[in-house]
Amino acid sequence: MAELNTVIQNIFRMTVVTVSFMLSGCDGIVCSLGGGDSCLSAGGEYDRMGNPGRAAKYYESGCGSGNAEACYLAGIYWSDGGNVHADYSLAADLLQKGCKTGHGGSCRIYGEIMRDRFGDHLKAAGAFDRACRLRDYDGCNDLGGFFRNGFVTAPDDATAMNVYDLGCRNGNGASCFLLAGMHEERDMSELAFSFYDKSCTLNYGEGCNRMGSAEIQKENGTPGAMYFFRKSCELGVGEGCFNLAEIYYGSTEYRDFAEALVNYTRACRLKHGHSCHMLGDISLRGEDFSGAGEKFLHNPEIARTYLEQACDLGDADACSDLGGIHYEGAVIRKNPEEARRFFWRSCTSGSSYGCVRIGDIYRDGIGVNADEPNAVRYYGMACDMDNGTGCHNLARVYMGENYADRKAEDAYRLAQKSCSLDYAPGCRAVGDIFDKGIGRGLDVVLADKYYDVACNMRDGTACFYLGVAYYIGRGVPQNFDGARAYVALACELGEAQGCTGLGLIYLNGRGVDTDYGQAIKYISMGCSLRDRDACNNLGVMYERGNGVEQDIERAKEFYRSGCDFGSVESCFAFDDLNSREQAVGEDGDGVQKHLSGADAEKTQTAGPETHEKKIPAPEVLTSKGQNYADVKKAGKGGKSGKGRKVAVKSLNPSEEQPAAVSDGSAETASIQEKHKKDTDYPTKPEVSH
Repeated sequence: MAELNTVIQNIFRMTVVTVSFMLSGCDGIVCSLGGGDSCLSAGGEYDRMGNPGRAAKYYESGCGSGNAEACYLAGIYWSDGGNVHADYSLAADLLQKGCKTGHGGSCRIYGEIMRDRFGDHLKAAGAFDRACRLRDYDGCNDLGGFFRNGFVTAPDDATAMNVYDLGCRNGNGASCFLLAGMHEERDMSELAFSFYDKSCTLNYGEGCNRMGSAEIQKENGTPGAMYFFRKSCELGVGEGCFNLAEIYYGSTEYRDFAEALVNYTRACRLKHGHSCHMLGDISLRGEDFSGAGEKFLHNPEIARTYLEQACDLGDADACSDLGGIHYEGAVIRKNPEEARRFFWRSCTSGSSYGCVRIGDIYRDGIGVNADEPNAVRYYGMACDMDNGTGCHNLARVYMGENYADRKAEDAYRLAQKSCSLDYAPGCRAVGDIFDKGIGRGLDVVLADKYYDVACNMRDGTACFYLGVAYYIGRGVPQNFDGARAYVALACELGEAQGCTGLGLIYLNGRGVDTDYGQAIKYISMGCSLRDRDACNNLGVMYERGNGVEQDIERAKEFYRSGCDFGSVESCFAFDDLNSREQAVGEDGDGVQKHLSGADAEKTQTAGPETHEKKIPAPEVLTSKGQNYADVKKAGKGGKSGKGRKVAVKSLNPSEEQPAAVSDGSAETASIQEKHKKDTDYPTKPEVSH
């Protein structure tokens, strides 16, 4: 019986198809005899059967027979591809015929082709005007845009508003939305939102989304906002779905992670780039949507798919994230070439951060040959977007030896701009220019003023510089308490050299009692933050047993770390200890046995002053515009000794110090006031002179 039913169903389907072909065949015969309506009907049959190319041919024939709807449908097929090769000239001819026959939609699409494909604004305006008069109110909206933007005549907002009002009064939601926007621009909020509300009532999704955005600003307005966002989403507006998801994701009262996920997904499917970006972030991190601590969706491959979709939709930040993923290699295989490609896409999509990152790649030669001209190009693009990091990095390139002689003024201008954009390393760079006399006179007083501005903005390196200045009395009165306060602040802000310097102060007993425990604590913090000199200092202390129990193996560990971080002295010390151990052989007497008598005596008697001579203070890195945080990211091989050094190599007040050139008051009278901010970072030390 079941087999009989299947046979009957197949016979029925074949009969329907046969009848359809017979009907289309009849229509085709009539169409060939000049029947426009029959051509339209035959084209419709082929359209329903999934043969748009043949349908377009019948529509074209119907248009030739004077059927305006056939002209419209043929024009649509030939203009948007419709599974046939687009031919905008043919489409324009067909649509113009439909327009002359009185079909408003044909006039509007013809106008759009004239505007967008052929740049003929005059013909486009005429077509939109005729469409509007034929009551195609989307054509009225296009016409209003022409009046508003002055494509044919001078901008005429009054006429544009009249045209939008005509469409709105005749039930076109988009017209109401556009009219509302013009009223809002004129601070006529009450009238504007009456039109937004009407556009939403007419099922124009953008109007509903705008109403939701207004409701969310009101006290207890979240329920109303959710209603409008939900309706906008249902009407196919991705932004509405996204805004609804944001409420579910971020609010306390209405939090529902499952609903958030559903609406982000809807928005992403509606080509809302930032929603795809959010899904990528969620998949990358893994989120607790169960409420019971269970994480799911942690899938780097899915994350990459969503982020790529967001990037393709123009979300520049998603492109940057993809660049970072490929650059870091933490969740997928490291791929510098892909990193560069995505940072480039981010940059060209308007993300200044992407421009900075690709500039870094060219500056440092990551996956490419180092290319300063390209680095300059991308840093310049970022700086033009008012990115303080881009201005700072470009200033650092110009401060380098390849450019300093001919780009000193540009370096100063860029560093000043970076500082004015509240980027602390930019203020420090200005200080470095005065400290080193790049393109202008040496002025350590003015340098310290800019370091003070940068320190107030949480730049640990600048705080360390000030600590050194107070320690040696460079440009300011010597003050050990002030020095200790500034290097302690630098350490709290994560500046490795600040921690090392604070340890040296305790080690050498400058302004405080010598305290080996505190010295070891802070120098160890410096080493853990990858300061090579800190590791070397610890190696010396453990090798000699100064302030700690002698431990050759620990000494070797610290020397090895110092060597990894770029200390040549540590490398030699590590190799030296290894060679001595090999020389000992099986005697088992340790390294001490093989020290010379003088060296052994030093090991037993060395005190703080010996350490002060032996252990240099950390040198300060600003090579190629990097602050120490950049070096920490760089990992193994980040060397803190290249680039700017303070005026002295060690925290030793007895060494020669440069004299201050001026008090800097003329140029910096308002610097500190301009950059003064309330912050939650450790309190800046008060230093009494």
